[in-house]
Amino acid sequence: MKKIEPYRNINDAISNLDNGGRFYNILTKADDGIISKSELGKVGGIFNDKQQMILFLELSISKLDNGKKTLSFLN
Repeated sequence: MKKIEPYRNINDAISNLDNGGRFYNILTKADDGIISKSELGKVGGIFNDKQQMILFLELSISKLDNGKKTLSFLN
């Protein structure tokens, strides 16, 4: 089991989660304002389980203020 350290700063969360995915993910771009499944998979080490990806995203931004949780998740 991997320990998830929640982000406390919105800028750190965006820069780490909006990373462009792996090199073969040609449809995702870094710093485009959208967090895709492939970007979450790169950060969280999760590849095919959508439920675990959502859980990872929710846990990683759980310490942010409610007003700052406007991150996008693309299906």
